[in-house]
Amino acid sequence: MLIKVFQIIMAFKTNAINEYNTAVVKQSGRVGTVRYFTRKGFTYVRAASNSSVTNNRTNSQMTQRLLFSSLVALFSTLASHLRGAFQNKAKNMSDYNAFMQANQGEGIYMTKQDRMLGYSVALPVVVATGKLEEVVTTISGDKAVTSLALGSLAPASAKVADLSAAIVANNEGWNYGDQLTFVILRQDGKRCKPRYVRIVLDREDDTLLSAFGTFSASENKLAIAVSGDICVGAIHSNSDGYMSYAKLVATESMQTIIDSYLTEEAFATASASYGTSTEKFLVPTKAGVVVSGGASSGGNSGGSSSDSGSDSGGGGSVNPGTGDMEP
Repeated sequence: MLIKVFQIIMAFKTNAINEYNTAVVKQSGRVGTVRYFTRKGFTYVRAASNSSVTNNRTNSQMTQRLLFSSLVALFSTLASHLRGAFQNKAKNMSDYNAFMQANQGEGIYMTKQDRMLGYSVALPVVVATGKLEEVVTTISGDKAVTSLALGSLAPASAKVADLSAAIVANNEGWNYGDQLTFVILRQDGKRCKPRYVRIVLDREDDTLLSAFGTFSASENKLAIAVSGDICVGAIHSNSDGYMSYAKLVATESMQTIIDSYLTEEAFATASASYGTSTEKFLVPTKAGVVVSGGASSGGNSGGSSSDSGSDSGGGGSVNPGTGDMEP
C-alpha cells in the first residue's frame, strides 16, 4: 500500500516538472529585454544583448565610450592621492569605480592617440565623498573662494595657528587636528598636472600661510589665488577618516578648453580615432579627419610631453608617495 502511494506521488511530481519545463521551453529565447536559456538542465535569465544589430557603435555609444575614456585618463593622474577619498562607496567598490560612478556624464572627447600617450584634461569632477559638510568652492576673478568663514582674520599675513583658530571658531564641525586640502589641477598643454595643498589645523603652528599659497579673505571667507587653466576644490578630512563631498570648479579659461573638446568636430575626430561611428565617412560633416594607411587620426597631435604629470607645488604639498587625504 505504501509503495503504491509513493508511486502516485512520484508520478505527480514528474508530471509537474515536465509541465514546468515545457513552460520554460516555450519562453526560451528573448522576451523584451530578457533572454532565457538552458544549460545542463538549468534555466537561466539574463539581460538580452542587441545581437541583431550589426554595428553597435552608435553615436550615443561612442559618446559614452569617449567620455568614459577621458575620465579613466584623469583618474590615472589623480589616483595616488585620492585613496580612501570616496567614503560613500559600496563596501567592496574600488576608488576607481567610485570615481567613475560619481562622475557619470562628465568627460570630454579625447582621441585614442592622446589617451595612449598618457594625456589627460582637467575636469570639474567629484574628487571625494563623505559625511562631513561640503566646503563649497566658487571662482571669483583670480580667486577660488571657499565657504569657510574667517571672522575678522586677514589671511595674507596670518600663520597656520591663526587660520586654525579662525576656522574652528567660525565653522561648525571643524576641530583642531582636522585637515584642509586644496586639489588644484592645472592644464599644461595636453597634460593635467595636479597639485595638492594640505593644511592641518594646529593652534601652535607658526608657519606663515604664504608658504602654502596666496590666501586672502573674500567677504570674510577663505580664498586662494588661482590663475590660468585650472580646476580647483577643497576637502575637509579628520583623523577619524571622515571626508567631505568635494566637486572641483573650473576657471573661465579652463572651461573654454573643456568646451573645445566637446564640439561636433572634436567628437568626429575622436570617434574616427577609435575606428568609426555609424555615420558614413563619405557623407559630408563639419569635421576634417585625416586617414592614412587604414588608421584614422585627427586633430592636433602636438602638446607638451616633457612634463612628469605631477607638480610638487612648493610648501604644503602632499608627498606623492603618501596618497591619502587624512591628517
